[in-house]
Amino acid sequence: MVSHVDLDHLFTFGKNVGYNSCLKGSRIIGEIRDKEGYSAPWALSLIMDEDRLSRTPEIYDQVIVQGMGIGIYTYLLFGPETKDLLLLSRTHPECAFVLFVRGQELDEAFLSQLALCRNVLLAVEDDRYMDDNCRVLRENKLFYGIYTSYDDVGKEHILNGCWLSDILPDHPQFAFLLPREDSTPRSKAQVYDYVISIRKGQKYPVFLMDIGQDMITINEMVLKDRCAVYFDQEGMLHIHGRPCPEITCNIFEESLTDIFRQTLSSEE
Repeated sequence: MVSHVDLDHLFTFGKNVGYNSCLKGSRIIGEIRDKEGYSAPWALSLIMDEDRLSRTPEIYDQVIVQGMGIGIYTYLLFGPETKDLLLLSRTHPECAFVLFVRGQELDEAFLSQLALCRNVLLAVEDDRYMDDNCRVLRENKLFYGIYTSYDDVGKEHILNGCWLSDILPDHPQFAFLLPREDSTPRSKAQVYDYVISIRKGQKYPVFLMDIGQDMITINEMVLKDRCAVYFDQEGMLHIHGRPCPEITCNIFEESLTDIFRQTLSSEE
């Protein structure tokens, strides 16, 4: 990892996750939980709406400002490869951002802006552009990972070790697995068992994560609470990978504080 990444980049990202999120941020969340009776996740995932991001990026900026106010300093953003995503990241240098960009070839303009964002880890999709994208990221000593999603059928390519072997020649620092909404609990458990076994074995020069389960696991470690939250393109809340049909919580209409008061009450 160290040989392919700018060390200042690695230090900044690590500090924002380790200190700002897991120490300072978790302390703020704990204080709010004790005093006001509701909790918040240690990290927040947002599936970006491309039209909103390009026309009114201040909407997402306000979400991050609100999140920082209640102790959230790590953000997983799923969206297009645009300058708006990077601008959002540069506006909040004390936060850590993992940007999951959709399958496309990274251009020089984007890469030059990315080099200025030392608080960003870029995750590129496993697709036909992956080899070229990883090559230019590596040449520029940028921090990057590779991601893929899985369902009950696609999990087999992961469990037999083929997927990890396929991406190793591209030298990612991280490998991310994203469970699809139709994945069964059994499939998710099988994949996470595999992830844990790979990490314990320490045979591969990459850190493998299952985003669905690891967000919960880290939350349990730093906050003693099982919680994983994301908002979809329409701004609707999902908890543990599922929408909340019994209550309407939209990030474009309500504040994070109001949403978490309704859904993450520590008294429930």
